[in-house]
Amino acid sequence: MAAVGAGATITEAQTNAVTGFIRAPGTYDLGKGAQLEIANQAGGGLDIQLMWGPHHGAGSHGRTPVKPGSWFIFVESPEMVWLAFDGGNDLRVMMTDESGYSGFGGVYADLFETCPKELREALPAGAPKNLTSNNVPVRSMMGGESLDGVGIHIATGKGNEPPQIWGIVRASPAAMAGIKPGSFLLSINGTNSMGYSGDQCRRLVGGRAGTTVKLEIADPARQQTNQIMLERRRSLIAD
Repeated sequence: MAAVGAGATITEAQTNAVTGFIRAPGTYDLGKGAQLEIANQAGGGLDIQLMWGPHHGAGSHGRTPVKPGSWFIFVESPEMVWLAFDGGNDLRVMMTDESGYSGFGGVYADLFETCPKELREALPAGAPKNLTSNNVPVRSMMGGESLDGVGIHIATGKGNEPPQIWGIVRASPAAMAGIKPGSFLLSINGTNSMGYSGDQCRRLVGGRAGTTVKLEIADPARQQTNQIMLERRRSLIAD
């Protein structure tokens, strides 16, 4: 069993931005306007707040009780912070992306596969024990409807261009399928998407978790067009 927090320690770049492991309460500048605050609560609890800046949300987590030395935090980047409790058996995450959306919750299987080597080596053998399925209980709310997507952010096409995919949610079905930002969305379930707004596309792409949607994607960087069948999935970050 690896020791809690074994491996890398906190590092500070020239900007004084913190990355790596954190094991003590305090206020930490993560860079890019992100700030992490960790404080002890009465009764042995822990209060964790992560503020990403004016264009992103904020994550907050209260934990009671927490045994001294049984928790650590791994800052992968200002956008991705991993929280380990119970000696690393209970793993959580706070994350945001270029869309300005943010999410917090349990780590699902595909997301865990993307965790940094240093963090993985610091976890006990067989940990974490609370991995969820790839459908986590957070949904994107669209005009009163509860929709699950495939992890793409879609912008309305410019001029005579079709709608464009400008962001991909980490460890989402779209990311796993290799869809890249900058690709164009040509059709959804066989319906030509030319002239559709980003919101219209999101409604067509979204649906009940576990159902599928067929997307026709043009990747200008690779100069190729593909039809891809994706399973809709709930995500920590709305798409």
